[in-house]
Amino acid sequence: MIWLAGCGCGCLLVAAVVAIVGIAFLGWLGGNSKFVNSRDGLAGEPLNSYVDFSFEYPNTWTFEKTEPGGSNYAKVTHNNAAGSTLENLAISYYHDNTPAGNNTLASQLLNDQLLPQLKTGFPNLTKLGEGPAKFGTLDAYEMRLESAFNDAESGIKTIWMRVILVKNPKSERGISVIMMGTNLSSQVKGIDSLGTGGDLKSIADSFQFR
Repeated sequence: MIWLAGCGCGCLLVAAVVAIVGIAFLGWLGGNSKFVNSRDGLAGEPLNSYVDFSFEYPNTWTFEKTEPGGSNYAKVTHNNAAGSTLENLAISYYHDNTPAGNNTLASQLLNDQLLPQLKTGFPNLTKLGEGPAKFGTLDAYEMRLESAFNDAESGIKTIWMRVILVKNPKSERGISVIMMGTNLSSQVKGIDSLGTGGDLKSIADSFQFR
């Protein structure tokens, strides 16, 4: 876990690839599936920082699981036929007890702790900017990043990321989100289109604290 003066964040760090911790409900809704967070199977800080939430994602995406011990509550990924990542989204825990509109601690957390750790997993990682944001209808604070990946086997040349810290209007237990898209995605053409349309936007728009 990462703590900073009243804030805690359990963002996955290297490659947005740490997936589900625990057992959750997955319901089928026609063209979408629904994830409802659950305490079942959680341990450590994800359990201590547990928050109820749900979201929907397309059935063309994959819901991934890992062994207990990771920091994420959920991860969904959209791959192409060759198995290369097009987009993905992962959700972990985040504590913030500061007033609404106060993003000082969120900015410190992103710059002082998360950015240095992300740089260990992504080559040529560049910070493109940071500032207030929305995750669906919820107020948030984000950092925008780009990595010149250039992986010949997968065909991935560029990765765009939004690291989003989302406050919970009901409590200090919010969520941290890593949203990622690659040059292989037809829905993501750069950082400005990441999460502003297509499947990622639909996932974010469906998110609810419960």
